[in-house]
Amino acid sequence: LPIYAAVGSPSYSCGFNGLGTDATNGITLYNNGVPFATNAASSGVMITNLSPALNLTASPITALFWFKGSPEDSRFQTMLGHSDNSWRASLNQNGKIQFNPGEGGELTSSGTYNDGNWHLAAGVYLNAGAVVTGEDFLYVDGVLNASGLVTGAATGSTTNTLLGGAPDYAPSGNGGLYRNRFFAGRLAHVAYFTNALSSAQIQALYWLR
Repeated sequence: LPIYAAVGSPSYSCGFNGLGTDATNGITLYNNGVPFATNAASSGVMITNLSPALNLTASPITALFWFKGSPEDSRFQTMLGHSDNSWRASLNQNGKIQFNPGEGGELTSSGTYNDGNWHLAAGVYLNAGAVVTGEDFLYVDGVLNASGLVTGAATGSTTNTLLGGAPDYAPSGNGGLYRNRFFAGRLAHVAYFTNALSSAQIQALYWLR
């Protein structure tokens, strides 16, 4: 079975203010459906001790999540990610979703989604056995929105996964940048899979909302 990790109960979402702080008291973290920790979410939700298979280099992965962005915030902000060298999903300055799978060919949605409504986003990297044969997909609300061929190998990263921000632009700093790219909005039903979900599977998850 593919490895997956998920955060949060289906009954609530997690709110972020774009400053690296969060009012939610506790977020339950799940590993293969089993709760294993609670994170206080003080500077985004930092997820540790995940499977090395979730460090994208040459293996399939799906990052899937519900989000609600703010139309009043035009910063580049990362909703969840494992660094620029691995993978991340962000909203850019124009309110478009950007999925960077880490192997070249960053995908950008055709529409804007920081409209204050809930949307389901899924970034998929499909690897057919060699890095150069891979393909990346971005789905929004159950529909394929963008795709592209892999152009190189991901460097990979040993940093933790961060929800509500970019771990390489967090308070620890990145080339003198601090507290940058934090998300202002809400996340729910965040999940990572070590397989590439199909279009039918993603559409089915969208209609389960």
